Amino acid sequence: MTSRLDTSFVPCYTGIKEVRKMAQSRAKIEANARYDKKAYDNVLVKFRKDAQLTLPMVKEFAAAHGESTNGFIVRVITEAIEREQVEH
Repeated sequence: MTSRLDTSFVPCYTGIKEVRKMAQSRAKIEANARYDKKAYDNVLVKFRKDAQLTLPMVKEFAAAHGESTNGFIVRVITEAIEREQVEH
């Protein structure tokens, strides 16, 4: 008899976020919305699906460099502004 665990019957959860996600109350959702409105400014960026640069390309590039899409966009804009300030 071996002491190894037979993993052939262990279910595989590829969508672990969905498994662990808990329902949020309406009050929690509203509190989050109030906080977001107070703490963040929003901008809408649109990518044409038939353009040379597409949203999936941006998401893939950001993920490959260990960044969120939002973090990547903010970093690139920050770097462009800093570069422009140095040049002038």
